[in-house]
Amino acid sequence: MYRSRQSWSQLAERCRRWYHHWYKGLLNASRVFALTAVELYLDAKLLKAVKDEFEQVVGSGFKYVPLLGDRKPALDYRVSK
Repeated sequence: MYRSRQSWSQLAERCRRWYHHWYKGLLNASRVFALTAVELYLDAKLLKAVKDEFEQVVGSGFKYVPLLGDRKPALDYRVSK
């Protein structure tokens, strides 16, 4: 007969610790994004500097071209039949 070396409570505790660290990282990332947005919103000079740097790196003639191209999407839920 096979006998497990760990109980269900040990497994649950391990999963709980992993989830806690994942969730904590997610919250920290969202705080960074939110505080960056607030800082850019409150400081017009900083926003202009960021826009100028983006323009310098990307270039003035940049045009976004999606990888999908001109074809129709595979799933289009907005089409009524």
